[in-house]
Amino acid sequence: FPGVEATGVDLSPYYLSVAKFLYPQHRFMHALAEDTGLPAESFDIVTLNFLLHELPLDSSRAALREACRLLAPGGMIAILDVDPRRLLELPPLRRWAFQVTEPWCKDGEYYSLDMEKELKDLGFEAVKLMANDPVNALLVARKAK
Repeated sequence: FPGVEATGVDLSPYYLSVAKFLYPQHRFMHALAEDTGLPAESFDIVTLNFLLHELPLDSSRAALREACRLLAPGGMIAILDVDPRRLLELPPLRRWAFQVTEPWCKDGEYYSLDMEKELKDLGFEAVKLMANDPVNALLVARKAK
């Protein structure tokens, strides 16, 4: 998207250094998704890509609150992540193979995260969940004006 102003946030200094090298026209910063320190209502779009399944439940909720704080009224959030309901439908061996590398799934916390409800509780509108592939889902919503 030529001309777009983008800010990337990550905890990994390694990912950030690669991003800065590949996309020098954009801003990248080292911060927690739960507390970025960025100004409130300063973004039109916030994306969370394969983040929430990596976090404890409280941190996932805090990251969603921070995304809401960062969005301007009418702004959009897009969350691409593993769909916890679909994980539970996997055959036991396939689910185990995923869980052994994902501590918050193994301990069951991620399965209790209802992202649609969380977004609605934060005041988001037009919340829509779409299947992306056999295990992942895309959730989009608009912050109320």
